[in-house]
Amino acid sequence: MSNEGIIAQEVRISTEYIKLEQLLKLAGIVGSGADAKAVITGGEVMVNGHVELQRGKKLRPGDYVQFEGKKYLVAEE
Repeated sequence: MSNEGIIAQEVRISTEYIKLEQLLKLAGIVGSGADAKAVITGGEVMVNGHVELQRGKKLRPGDYVQFEGKKYLVAEE
């Protein structure tokens, strides 16, 4: 099943990059760092179409995250 048709929710950042763990909290996907660690290390999060297991993965504008069938696009503020 392709996720190409999923409309992305923008997550705007004012810095050069944001770490994956921080993005999950900023977007309201998880409530805490511990929750972020659990879903990332559990292989539930994809970055740019690939499973990402690093909490500290640097995301820049144009990158996108997928979790539970939803897509989140990193965008400049």
